Amino acid sequence: MVAVTLTRTDWWIVGAIVVLFLVSIVLAVAETALTRVSRAKAQALAETSGKRGQVLLSLVEDPERRRRMAAAARTTARRYTGAAIAPRWDALFKDLRVTG
Repeated sequence: MVAVTLTRTDWWIVGAIVVLFLVSIVLAVAETALTRVSRAKAQALAETSGKRGQVLLSLVEDPERRRRMAAAARTTARRYTGAAIAPRWDALFKDLRVTG
């Protein structure tokens, strides 16, 4: 068995990829979910959740912003599909074999 050691930079890259992927999923799901939230429920959420609630309320009230954010999330998600990211992982492990 070959031990693989990742540098701090490698871990930052892996972490950033995971975070961006998760954010893109959350934004895409939020676009669909927020269109179903009634104004009254959004207002109640805003009143009980402070600033986060206000942000969600602003998204409920701005369908064009939701569409833009969802489109951006889908674009970001496409950059991290298996086909797009596999060559980067392959290069990383090849580099680790050469330098390790």
